[in-house]
Amino acid sequence: MHKMEEQKLRKRNYILEKQREKAAMQSSQWNSKYQETLELVKLKEMHAAELQKNVQEEKNKLKLQQNLYEQVRSDRNLFSKQQVQSEDEIAEMKRKSKIMKHQIGQLKEEIQTKDAALINEHFAYKRLQDEMKVNKRKLSKRIEVLATADQVLASQNAEIKNLRRSLNEAEAAHHHQTRLYDDVVTERVIFLMILI
Repeated sequence: MHKMEEQKLRKRNYILEKQREKAAMQSSQWNSKYQETLELVKLKEMHAAELQKNVQEEKNKLKLQQNLYEQVRSDRNLFSKQQVQSEDEIAEMKRKSKIMKHQIGQLKEEIQTKDAALINEHFAYKRLQDEMKVNKRKLSKRIEVLATADQVLASQNAEIKNLRRSLNEAEAAHHHQTRLYDDVVTERVIFLMILI
């Protein structure tokens, strides 16, 4: 009976020994897998950290791009505003130039009228001289007429000088405004080229 129990115990001991060896092997395998998993986790964490770093870098780049975009948009708005102002200035200069041309035309007509009047007065003066030679009796009356004609002539000459000076000033102003207009148009073209 002892022998049977001893055999049973040995058998059981053998089975337990085998189970222990099997458990030790499984434990070793699981430990190995655990170590591999730990390494994999470390690699994944490193990869995740690198990805996080890349994400942060991309966020920084995005923020920089957004700042640049905002700056470009702000510059574009400023340039658009300046363009509108330049166009308004050009329109105002065109309007002033048109007015100046009209005034110059009026002054030229006035000068032509004054020149014609001056020529007429000149011929009238000659006629008066001829009549004076023929009509010596009316000498005193004709002298008064001639004196009046001389005064008119002098005032008209002075007025013509003033008108010519005004015309020269108006032409100079027109020339100056034309240059300003050309400068503004050139700046606008350069500005548009910069925008493009």
